[in-house]
Amino acid sequence: MVLMRRHGATVVGASLQETVFRTIFSHRNAELQLRAAALGTIAPLTRGEAELAEANSLRPRPMGRAWEYWTTRLAKAGELPPNPPPA
Repeated sequence: MVLMRRHGATVVGASLQETVFRTIFSHRNAELQLRAAALGTIAPLTRGEAELAEANSLRPRPMGRAWEYWTTRLAKAGELPPNPPPA
């Protein structure tokens, strides 16, 4: 993820699911960081902590569960695009 001053952010992933996962959790993490900063000084994760967190969160099972949750919510809200007819 790259934050660009006055231009937003660019997020990439190895798949569409990973890109969506990173986008949603980057937003949530930013909100939590703002709340934590209001309580006092915060420190970033160490390199080892960051690597461990990335290795755990990007495993297929956590990403799959999150993807299923988000697509179910979109389906219930009627926000998923229609499926194209089979060729």
